[in-house]
Amino acid sequence: MKSIAALFSWIVRYLKWMVLKQPGSDANDLIIVAMTANAVQGEREKCLETGMNDFIAKLLTCASSSVS
Repeated sequence: MKSIAALFSWIVRYLKWMVLKQPGSDANDLIIVAMTANAVQGEREKCLETGMNDFIAKLLTCASSSVS
């Protein structure tokens, strides 16, 4: 699973780099939250180590299909 963690880490760095390319932006403008059905102990720590801001271990259901 180290290759998946390395891929996630690369994706996070790439996304932050893309945000920084925008004039007047900051890497803090981008918030990355991992969402997985895998609720194994230690999964949150792995996601945070790759540079993500937070972790959700359950699927979400939307109350409404409209976005405001």
